[in-house]
Amino acid sequence: MTVTRTRRPRALSLALGVIILIGFAVASVTVLWVMPRLSEQAARGPGGDDPAAILEAARVAGPVIEGATFRDGMGRTVSLTDFRGQVVVLNLWATWCGPCLREMPLLDRLQEALGAEGLAVVAVSTDRGPVSDLRTFFQSQRLRHLPLYHDRAGDLARALRLEGLPTTHVLDRDGRLLATHKGYLAWDHPSVIAWLRGHLAGG
Repeated sequence: MTVTRTRRPRALSLALGVIILIGFAVASVTVLWVMPRLSEQAARGPGGDDPAAILEAARVAGPVIEGATFRDGMGRTVSLTDFRGQVVVLNLWATWCGPCLREMPLLDRLQEALGAEGLAVVAVSTDRGPVSDLRTFFQSQRLRHLPLYHDRAGDLARALRLEGLPTTHVLDRDGRLLATHKGYLAWDHPSVIAWLRGHLAGG
């Protein structure tokens, strides 16, 4: 009787340990693999293939954005007024932000596709580290078409009342806010490129 009573608690403890390990593994897979992909799927719009619908739904009749400054890769002060005459995709991101990292190559391809037509993708890092870290990141990710911009002091983030990353504002050629999107988006998708071309043409 004594042996039986001893073995049962041990067996129960072992079973509970296995259940806890399985639960931890399921939770880890959900957080690290399933949830990011569900988020990306949602961001691609209805049916998973029309992210431009997300931008269209995020359209606003916004004011001209002024007084927001940040730095370029050489440490020079940059203002949003410097981009007047171009349609601007102003993206705030950070190297510690997973969705941001997935967006950066897409934004790079967007700049390559529409830069000659008057689009400026202004991806501004909110990282607190030195700009040299950003240069290393750009090189490692082979980001060849995006200029390097940095908001280390947080001036731009405060001016725009940033609530989370990534956040992207689309501005027209006069600096007026066209749309604001929070979260991941497939920026190089053909429907997004078509949507932006409409605004580049004055639509």
